[in-house]
Amino acid sequence: MTQAELARCPAESVACVDLAAHTAWLQRDGEVLTGPVEMLPGADTFKRPPGPDSSATPTGSFHVLRKDKDGYSTEFHEPMNHAVYFAPGGIAFHEGSLTTSSNGCIHLSAADATTFFDTLRIGDGVTVF
Repeated sequence: MTQAELARCPAESVACVDLAAHTAWLQRDGEVLTGPVEMLPGADTFKRPPGPDSSATPTGSFHVLRKDKDGYSTEFHEPMNHAVYFAPGGIAFHEGSLTTSSNGCIHLSAADATTFFDTLRIGDGVTVF
C-alpha cells in the first residue's frame, strides 16, 4: 500500500474503505494492521432505486456504534455474522458474499469479518471514500 493510498484515510480512523478499489484495511496510529482486504460494498440499485433511500454504502466519516457477533437482518432475513455497525440504517462490516452486493453494508470474507470484529472497538473511527 502506497503512502498516497494511506493518505486518503485520516490517521484517526481505524477502519478505512475504498469503494472504488473494493478494498478495506485496519490501521492504528498510522500503521496498517490488516489489509488491504477484498470487500464488496452495497450497490445503488440492489433493492432500492437511487436517491435518499439508496442501497449504496454511504461515504464519509463514522464511528463504530455497536458490534454483534451473531447479527441478523430482520429486514432482509440474512445472517450478518461478526457485524460491526458504523452508520445509520444498520450499515455494518460483516461476513457476506464477495460476489453479490449488499443493501449498503460492507461484505467481507469470514476470516476478514472476524478480524474486523475482533480489532474494532466501540467509538473507533471509520472512513468510507
